[in-house]
Amino acid sequence: MAWFSTGLRWQSPGDLIGGGLDENGEPCAALDREQPVQFVVDGNASGGCSRPVSFALGLIRKMYQPFPREKFENTERELWFQELVEHIRPQAESQPHTSDPARLAELPRAARALYFLWGFYAEVGGNGIECYLLDAKEADIQGAHEALRVVGAWQLAERLEAGIPHALAEGCAEFSTSPDLTWFKKFSPDPKYPTLQSVDVNIYPLVSDDLRDKANAFIAAEEGVLVS
Repeated sequence: MAWFSTGLRWQSPGDLIGGGLDENGEPCAALDREQPVQFVVDGNASGGCSRPVSFALGLIRKMYQPFPREKFENTERELWFQELVEHIRPQAESQPHTSDPARLAELPRAARALYFLWGFYAEVGGNGIECYLLDAKEADIQGAHEALRVVGAWQLAERLEAGIPHALAEGCAEFSTSPDLTWFKKFSPDPKYPTLQSVDVNIYPLVSDDLRDKANAFIAAEEGVLVS
């Protein structure tokens, strides 16, 4: 078995797996950087510089590629939302218009929020929450719900929550085929919205300029994460 020293103490590869959280709150391997090491294999020592620990252990994950700073500074604020999502989408999808859970897990929370928010914005802006809830996949609805709350679109989050029990009752929603509906069943009917159609009353002002403005304000607040 090979053991090696990082200058801190003698360690086996397994000792280095237990890391912590990176700057985005994601798990990472301990000592995930090049280290001066001395390898000892069957009593024979040799020195050198290690590759990052996560590389050696197969733990390397693709990092988020930030939006270019120069392009961001030359983009009108009203176009930030669209431009950032167009930049994020290839990093979140393994094929066009199909989210990839593994890729999404590699993105910072702010990038994931914008990705799901755009799907909601595009669909609901054209067809309303009723059609969105009947057609969208489970992960997209859950992601959009979190994103709406993250950017402070509380009225839209409330309407989405109110529509979920009605969509479940319809029995034909795409998400209702999921083997685990625990998340969806936690939302109770809201007397303010007695039907699925009622969640869409006067919704378009909320989902057009208002949601775009909230998304752009969120981008401004998270610029340090999203842009470089």
